[in-house]
Amino acid sequence: MSQMSSAAARNLSAYNEHGESIADVLSRVRDELDQIASSIDNMQAVVGELTWDLARQDPEYLKAMQSVDHSAQVVAGLGDFLVALAKDAPADWRLNPAAASKIVRLADLAARLATSSTLPKNSESDGDCDFF
Repeated sequence: MSQMSSAAARNLSAYNEHGESIADVLSRVRDELDQIASSIDNMQAVVGELTWDLARQDPEYLKAMQSVDHSAQVVAGLGDFLVALAKDAPADWRLNPAAASKIVRLADLAARLATSSTLPKNSESDGDCDFF
């Protein structure tokens, strides 16, 4: 591996000073995944209650509902995985999530991912809406 130029080393040092702990970023992503898993569970409960008779009559419907439940479990599992990674991440590993957050379409989500500053969480937000 070649040695880093002194200019590159200065830039990296400045970046590390101004960047954010990767563990903090991973924890924020985990929080978002937890919200998604919770929303899926809540939606499944409402839909299941409203359509229970259909589920008893249609095995494909039951499979679809089980798939929704599995999706919530996968999302929660990914969050747990990120927490485990965050615990093992060296404290000096830093990054700037602001640039990556610019590709996120939902403005509130992008803001929460971009910064560690304490922003009010609005879990009841309807978010941005795309009509199909």
